[in-house]
Amino acid sequence: MPHATDIADLPGVTTSAHALFVWLSPTTAVEFRTGSGHRTAHLRFGRSGIGADVSIQPGAVVTTIDDQAHLVGGDRNRWQLVVSSALANWAADSAWVPAGSATLTHAIGAFTHPLLATIYRDGCEPLSEIPRWASPTLRAATAHEAARTLLDGHGNRRLTRVLANSLTPRDGRPDLSGLGLCVAAVGLVNVDELANIVEASTTSASRYTPTQEEVRSLRDGLVLYPEARRARLLVDIARRGAHAEASTLMLRLGWIINRAPSPLPTRLDELEALCLRLVPVVSDTAPMPSVISPPRRPTRAQRPAVVTAADTPHPTAVGAPNQPSFFVPEPTAPVPAPQPVRRSHSRRIGTTARVAPSAPVSHAWSWPIPQPLVGIARHRQDGLDFDVPTSVATLRQWGAQLRNCLDTFAAAAAHQRSWLIGIRRGDTLVGCIELCPTTRGIRQALGPANQRLANDVYDTAILALTNFDLLGSR
Repeated sequence: MPHATDIADLPGVTTSAHALFVWLSPTTAVEFRTGSGHRTAHLRFGRSGIGADVSIQPGAVVTTIDDQAHLVGGDRNRWQLVVSSALANWAADSAWVPAGSATLTHAIGAFTHPLLATIYRDGCEPLSEIPRWASPTLRAATAHEAARTLLDGHGNRRLTRVLANSLTPRDGRPDLSGLGLCVAAVGLVNVDELANIVEASTTSASRYTPTQEEVRSLRDGLVLYPEARRARLLVDIARRGAHAEASTLMLRLGWIINRAPSPLPTRLDELEALCLRLVPVVSDTAPMPSVISPPRRPTRAQRPAVVTAADTPHPTAVGAPNQPSFFVPEPTAPVPAPQPVRRSHSRRIGTTARVAPSAPVSHAWSWPIPQPLVGIARHRQDGLDFDVPTSVATLRQWGAQLRNCLDTFAAAAAHQRSWLIGIRRGDTLVGCIELCPTTRGIRQALGPANQRLANDVYDTAILALTNFDLLGSR
């Protein structure tokens, strides 16, 4: 039954056969739309109604509603309930959502991705953000349609059955681990092998939703495998529930594929051992180069007094007989090492995005870490981790994460026309710095979408580069 909540709390609701507008203010609205085989959710802003498709981000809609309610001193829970009620009254198949402000995320996710409705009805936490790789499949209304969507209209009953079983909530949370492996492998293994992989995922105790980058890395690595060995490796990954570890290993496999022995391993632990043996990275136990502070000229107060014969009535002579003697002054206190000076943000350099330096088009798929960068690779400082890319695959992944053109720097990095240093906070890549190898100057130091690095990230990066003697004119 549609909820009977009064919607007079909000500026207004506008409906048509294919669209529902819930106005949160005269210039802010949530739009739900049907048509062209898809259901979408949009946030509209301004009098022109400009906005974004947030169909895969139900949490963004809820946050916007909460913000608008706060601006006018409204009850955010009631506002959420009003929007949920308006959606239930307009879209009949959303009436199953129980009344309550906490279920708005369920309602939006199930509206834009009908397959989620069958999952949410069993009772589980909603997805505040639906993975982009999973969106096409979850837009289907049934597991049968989802299987056909995955395989471009070709599926079988067994795949439909195991796919539906894999999506059944466990421990109150949706489980997309099997679907993630299926999306990564579709087209690279046959239908029966896909069913085996998805079925194996249901035996794992892991509850994991792979990221877009992890699914892409898995797929890129599978392409490197012989067709006959792909499914066996994926079944092992599924049973272990080791999606994140597998995506990292597949990324590293791309660095060493030209040197990897044949046949490639079909067990994850064997693949890990292979990468540990061949990947050109700095070991965690490798000694870090010592940082020597440059000598500082002592001040006048710190300079030792000049000792003369007149000042010292009974000097201690040192030297061989009949040779001029000299005096040994008292040792002075050591001069403390200078503290690194952080650069002023007003004089920050590297804030302009630049294209890759020119380099020969022909280059290797992977390359070793440049010797001057060995120290900073895998270095950690003040909660940040520094890394150096050594393959085309890494630069593609970084470019996708930072939403920039790092993938075009492969030739420059391979020929050492450009030194690239990535910066991570936890598992998130927050920026990348490019140095000119000949001058040791910063060409660019930018974060996601070529925006300025956060002040603390920039300061820590400059300090690390200074400590490893990577800055300066040469």
